[in-house]
Amino acid sequence: MKKCLLQLILLLLLCLSASAQDKTFTFATRDTLDLKLDIYVPDTPRSDSACLVYIFGGGFVSGARNDKYAIDFCSQLADEGFVVASIEYRLGFKGHKVTGYLEVANVFEKVINDASEDCAAAVAFLIRHSDDLRINPDNILLIGSSAGAITALETDYLHANHSSLTSTLPDDFSFAGVISYSGGIYTSNAPVVYKYREPAPTMFLHGTDDKVVNYNKIQFFKRGLFGSNKLVKRFKKFNYQYVFLRFKGNAHDVAILPIKSIPEIVLFAEHCLNKEEHIFDLDATVTIKNYSSGEWKNKNLKNLY
Repeated sequence: MKKCLLQLILLLLLCLSASAQDKTFTFATRDTLDLKLDIYVPDTPRSDSACLVYIFGGGFVSGARNDKYAIDFCSQLADEGFVVASIEYRLGFKGHKVTGYLEVANVFEKVINDASEDCAAAVAFLIRHSDDLRINPDNILLIGSSAGAITALETDYLHANHSSLTSTLPDDFSFAGVISYSGGIYTSNAPVVYKYREPAPTMFLHGTDDKVVNYNKIQFFKRGLFGSNKLVKRFKKFNYQYVFLRFKGNAHDVAILPIKSIPEIVLFAEHCLNKEEHIFDLDATVTIKNYSSGEWKNKNLKNLY
């Protein structure tokens, strides 16, 4: 009897612990769609109360804030002491058949704008509730892969340019950092220009053979999606803070690397959070042994959709 009682108490304690780790909130409503975010609370929080905001990938077609990959990834980041928010956003290409590059270009702007507006709303929610969530609003970083990386970079870019799409964020707010796996920035008025404030310190990770989110750019006149290689040239020209890891010979499969590079994420985040330590012009070419891009080699925007 005593043994059964002890087992019951242990089970209840485990359930209580699990419920304390993960919390779900609705941060915005778009039409009839409630957008949610999950909070992962670390057992041993960092003294700087930093928060990593994770934005999943999936080509603006699929993906979820709470699929197995997201849960495993965010749990590992929480084990490093970060409060982690896994957010969702509108998937503008879901159910939309794209027949060519021109149509992608025509639809892309709204899709990315919607996702960036949702990302800004999620971060604004975190800022409003920072006391309850034990987050320092000055120490919020974005991390995304593929569509999530585009959303992360674009949100920072739009906010730096005083866009109405990010007006939910305080005017004096700046991201502590951005981490982009296979990302890029869309603009309808090339080149990419940060008009009113510098971009957040940014870590770019990109495969040199990526043709889904092109390593260089896809451009039609003044409109284009500018990949990491082109963005870093701008960052270098204007002395913006960045780290660039070029994965030689890899394609869009770099987008699935976040869960395999927790130490690199933590190291970069800590550099960003140490406000007096600057990171400039750190650029390295990386080769992953025994790792093949496989099916991703022949993927591009046209056949992705």
